[in-house]
Amino acid sequence: PEVTCLAIMSVAQGLSSILFQVAWKGQLRILHPSPQAYSAFMGDVQLMSGALTCTLMLAAPWLFKKLGWAGTLSVTPKAAMGLGWAFFGFSIWMAKGGFLIQTSSWLPVLVWGGSILYVIERAAKFSLFKPAEEMVYITLDEESRTKGKAAVDVLGAQVGKTGGSFMQQGLLICCGTIVAALPTLMAAHSFIVVLWLWAVKRLDNMHGAELERMHEIPEDEPDALSVAAA
Repeated sequence: PEVTCLAIMSVAQGLSSILFQVAWKGQLRILHPSPQAYSAFMGDVQLMSGALTCTLMLAAPWLFKKLGWAGTLSVTPKAAMGLGWAFFGFSIWMAKGGFLIQTSSWLPVLVWGGSILYVIERAAKFSLFKPAEEMVYITLDEESRTKGKAAVDVLGAQVGKTGGSFMQQGLLICCGTIVAALPTLMAAHSFIVVLWLWAVKRLDNMHGAELERMHEIPEDEPDALSVAAA
C-alpha cells in the first residue's frame, strides 16, 4: 500500500504540473511570441524558482517541526490546488471575454500569476515534497525500500511525462485549441490533485505517527530530514 501511494503521488505530481504548464506556457507564447522574449521571461522565472527553492530548503527543518510530516508533504498539492483553481478560473473567464490576446492588459497579469504558481510548485516540490516523500522509505523493509523506490522513480518520470503528452494531444484533437480545452484542463488538474491529496492522507494514516516521532530525537543525533535528504 505504501509503494502504491508513493507511485500515485509521483505520477500525480508530474501530470498536474504538465497540465498546468500546457495552459500557462500557451498563454506565455501569446504574450511573448518571439523566442527571444519567451526565453528571457523563462530565465527570470527559473531564477525566482531557484531563489525560493533555496529559501524553503533553509526553512525546511522549521517547517517540518511546525507543520509536521503530513502537513509539509501536503504543502505542494494544496498549493497546486488552490493556486491552480485561481489560475484556471481566471483563464476561463478571460477566454470567454475574449481577453486572451496579446494586446489585452489582463494577459500580463494572468501570465505572471501563472509564474507565481510555477515558482511555488517547483520550489515546494524540491525543498519540501521530495524530502518528505523520501522519509516514507525509512519506514519500509529493505526489499520494499529498494525495489519500491526504483519502481516509483521510473513510473513517476515516465508516466508523468508520457501521460501528460498523450493528454495534451488528446485535448488538442478533441477541443482544437488549448484555449478551448481550458475547462477540461481544469477538471483534469483538480481530479489529479485530489487523488494526490488522498495518497498523502492514506500514508499519514499508515505511518504519520511514526514519522512525526522522528522529529523528536535528541539534538546530538542526525534528524530524519537530513537522513532522507542524503
